[in-house]
Amino acid sequence: MLVLLTFSLRLFWIKDTIIEGDMIRDFQISDGILKGDVRYTGIGALEQGVHQQSFGPIMYYLITILLYLFKNILAVPIFVAILNALAVLITFKFCKDYFNEKVAYVASFLYAVNPWVVYLAHSHWNPNYLPFFSIIFFYFL
Repeated sequence: MLVLLTFSLRLFWIKDTIIEGDMIRDFQISDGILKGDVRYTGIGALEQGVHQQSFGPIMYYLITILLYLFKNILAVPIFVAILNALAVLITFKFCKDYFNEKVAYVASFLYAVNPWVVYLAHSHWNPNYLPFFSIIFFYFL
């Protein structure tokens, strides 16, 4: 039941994902990689108005792979939504192994239905990859 709730909340409105601003920039960089602008040393500093962002290349290559395989921009938010849904399931496993089953159900349910987490799982934004990798990090710590 938790699995169905988690995936349905994250994937139901995926077609309504707003793609703008830095997301478009990320897709343009990934499109450039697809067209042969391969970067071995990272993306480098990106000037954006009043601040500068420096990202490593992994996120861009991940986006590039998804765009190459599915030929659709929505593949990236779907991938992020699936990663975030898997984070809920790994949270359940983590809590069950380190605490007990009751704590696992409560924690993963609260994480699954948290409106802010569900909203952020609908869009491609570099911090949205963090929940999945954070819970994996803590599980194997």
